Amino acid sequence: MSDDQITQIENVEQLHEYGLSLRQLNQVRGTLVWEEPASVQVAITGLVTVGAYSYTGGGGKVRNLSIGRFCSIGKGLNTHFYHHPTDFVTQHPFVYDGTRHFDFWPGYEGYKKAEKYRSPRYADERTIIGSDVWIGDRVSIPTPVTIGTGAVLAAEATVTKNINAYEIVGGNPAKVISHRFRQLEDRDRHETTGFLLTDRWWELDLSALPGGTLTDPIAYRAWREANPEPDKFKPRTWMMQWDRKEGYRLRAYTGDPIDI
Repeated sequence: MSDDQITQIENVEQLHEYGLSLRQLNQVRGTLVWEEPASVQVAITGLVTVGAYSYTGGGGKVRNLSIGRFCSIGKGLNTHFYHHPTDFVTQHPFVYDGTRHFDFWPGYEGYKKAEKYRSPRYADERTIIGSDVWIGDRVSIPTPVTIGTGAVLAAEATVTKNINAYEIVGGNPAKVISHRFRQLEDRDRHETTGFLLTDRWWELDLSALPGGTLTDPIAYRAWREANPEPDKFKPRTWMMQWDRKEGYRLRAYTGDPIDI
C-alpha cells in the first residue's frame, strides 16, 4: 500500500493483514494508530496510539491515550474520563469539548460552537503509558498522567499522578508499594533500571537475543555490552479513522513517531 492509499475497512478480519486484532469495529469512535502487531479490545475515543506487541483486555474505555511497546493491559482499563477542570471559572464541559448532552436544545448551539469559550489545552491533554508496562484488571486513570516504562499498576488501582519507571503501585489513590527487580541489591537495582531506560530494549530486533537473556537483567546487560549495535525492530505503522458518514478508513501512518 502506498502512503496516500486509503482502504475502506468493513470488518475486523481485514485488519489482521495490518497487524491489528480488534473485537469489533464499533469499539473505535475516533482515531487509532498502531504499530504491528497490536491487540486492542477496549472502546476508543479521541486519539489512541499503540506500540508493537502491546495488548489490552476488553470491557474498558480509553480516550486520548498513548501506549508503548510490549505492554500487558488487563480487562476494564478506563482512562482520561471527561475530567472536569476545577481550576476554571466553570467546570461545565462546554468550555472544553462542547458536550452533546444538550444537542436536542436549539439554544445550546451557540455555546457549543463558540470558540471563545473553548480551552484546547484541556481538551487535548493525553495519558502516556511507557513501554513494558503491566496494568492489572479494572484500573482507572481519571486524569492525564504519565506512566513510566516498566511500571506495574495493581488491579483496581486508581492512578491520579505520574508513576515513575519500574515502580509498582496499587490502591485508591495509587501509591508506591514496591519496585521492580527486588531480587537485586539496591545499588544493582538502580544501575539496572538506569541501564534499561537508556538501552531501550523494546526497540531492538529481539530475534537476535540468545535464549533466556530477557529473563535475567544481569545476563541481558552483559549481552548488550558485548553487542553494542544490534539491529533495530522497525514495524509498519497504520492509522484508522472513524467518520460518521464515511465509516472506517485506513492508511499507512506517516506522521510524527508514536510514543514508545
